[in-house]
Amino acid sequence: MKLSHPFVTFLTATAITACSGTSGDSDTGSDSSIPQGEEDFVPPPSDDGSGNQPSGATDTTCQDAEDCAYWYCECADGAIVNTANCTNGFCLDAKSTCPAACEYFEHGAWSGRVGGGPTDDTTPPPTNTCGTQGSTSETCWSCVEAECCDVSAACYDNPECLNYWDCVVLCAPGDVDCTYDCDTSYPGGAFGFDELASCLENYCSLDC
Repeated sequence: MKLSHPFVTFLTATAITACSGTSGDSDTGSDSSIPQGEEDFVPPPSDDGSGNQPSGATDTTCQDAEDCAYWYCECADGAIVNTANCTNGFCLDAKSTCPAACEYFEHGAWSGRVGGGPTDDTTPPPTNTCGTQGSTSETCWSCVEAECCDVSAACYDNPECLNYWDCVVLCAPGDVDCTYDCDTSYPGGAFGFDELASCLENYCSLDC
């Protein structure tokens, strides 16, 4: 029997996305969940002429970018690119390095999420116990944190739930063939998706 999901239309209309990264300010710490990408961008060696420690410098020194461990930058379209930048003998932080890499490969703006990086840049990533689906609306995400934190975290911790989410929100309203394909492809994700969707509809429909 083909299954349909009544919350697909609702979630398609919300600003929440399964893989868009954190809400609010950009994350300048390294997140171990961000894997290495397939595209490498190393800008030409640069020196601002002063020889001083530049803005955005980490504690890691370098002769060239190869001395800096890659940042794994998640871009706006979900692509992950690798990049490193050595300026005035210092490896630069993610905030100073990732935007140009995402732009270079035409993946849009940097999402603010990053992994990897210089080994002694130990700035911790922000803690988000509700998962990191994120939202383009702070009001919406505040409601998720207040009302749906547990089910949001459960979906985020389940790769099949995130994959199911990414699949089903692309289905047109009432397209049972599309949702059935998602059910078949990610059978372990539908329940978590429906739990979160139900919570959002019951508690956050006005905010989201």
